[in-house]
Formats: sequence, structure tokens, C-alpha cells
Amino acid sequence: MKKLDVPSSIYRLQLHEGFNFKKATAILPYLKKLGIDGLYCSPYYVAYSQHGYDITNPNKINPKIGTHEEFESFCAKLKELGMKNIIDVVPNHMGIKGGMNAWWQDVLEHGPQSRYASFFDIDWDSEKRALQNKVIFPILGEPYRKCLETGEIQLKLDAGGLSFHYFDYVLPLAPKTYALVLQDKAFATVLSKVMKFPTTPVKRETLTACLKQQVHEKVLSAKGLKARVKR
Repeated sequence: MKKLDVPSSIYRLQLHEGFNFKKATAILPYLKKLGIDGLYCSPYYVAYSQHGYDITNPNKINPKIGTHEEFESFCAKLKELGMKNIIDVVPNHMGIKGGMNAWWQDVLEHGPQSRYASFFDIDWDSEKRALQNKVIFPILGEPYRKCLETGEIQLKLDAGGLSFHYFDYVLPLAPKTYALVLQDKAFATVLSKVMKFPTTPVKRETLTACLKQQVHEKVLSAKGLKARVKR
């Protein structure tokens, strides 16, 4: 059995926008002279916060820390100096603020029908019938009614469709509830043509096109939609 090459002296690096791959690469020779032969790096994938532990995309390097080429240069320098790279990861949770986590947003939008539903530990089969196939999301700082009255919860329309915004949280509406929220029969007619099956997730691009068609045909005018969204 091959013996593991375990570092004998490890130095931790907290990577962020102000201390990126380029700056980390520049200090490697100095750390080597100090006798450091291993680096313990904070997560460097796309994350909501600067500390990097609330990762929103584990498949992409955080552009604020550097490019893929800069990461390769960092690793090449480590190899040249005979140093190891230990990555700090937190596999049991992800960041969900800011609407940055595509997997989580898809789950909120499509529920158990989401392709990512199994990625998260969600109890879809609650003992309470009213809570079945729903996500309990305790984020409100005040009672629901008060949050509505003070305008902390807002309904907004963007390129991705309709969503409720509560400070840093973006909560997309389930496509089949659009007509219910907007209380518009014409919109429901167009939407029903898009959704052949109620349990089939609808692509955001399709919904966006649907919204544009509504505005273009003046079935649901932009002015009227804006007024509804502000309510």
C-alpha cells in the first residue's frame, strides 16, 4: 500500500475578493521558507457570503476569487514548491440567499417535481395534510400579516418570472399559481396552453416568453401587471 504524503506543517488561507488566487500564489514561496508544506484553504466555489461557506454553486469557482486559469496557476505553484492543497468544504448545507442557488430555487418553484428535490433533506410527506409536498421555510422576523402590511414581503417580476422577495430571500412562485396571484383569466388561458400537465415543471424561458406575449398582445398590459405586482 502506498504511503500517504501527509503535510507536516499546515497554514490556513481565507480566500475572498481582497485576497484572491493571485495574491495567494504570490506568498507561496514565503510560506515555503517558513517550513509550510500544506495549505488549508477556505471554500473557493461560488457562494453568497465573503467567507465562502454558504456555497450556492459547487460546480463553479467564485469569480471574485479568480478565474479557472488563476486557480490552475495557484495549483501549479503549489506543486512546484512541493506543497499540498487541502480544501475546506461543508457538504451538509448550501447557501440559499439572494436567489443564487439554482438547485434550491428550482425546488421552491416546482416542489417535489423538481429535478433537484432529492438533493435536499426535505420531508414532503408531512403528517399534517396541509403541509404535504411543501417546504416549511421559517425566515420571517415578524408575523406574516405584519410583514405584508409593512411591505417587507414584495411581489416582483423579472426575467425569471414572478417571485416574492423578503430582504435577501427570493422565493419563486409555482408556475401553476401565477393566474391565482394575478387574478387574470386571460393569463390563465395562455398559461394552461403551456402547462399540459399540472405536475410537469415549466421551463423559466417558456414562462418568460408567455409573460412577454401577454404584454405584447395587451391581454395583460405592462401597466396593469405593474399595478398588481405593487399590491
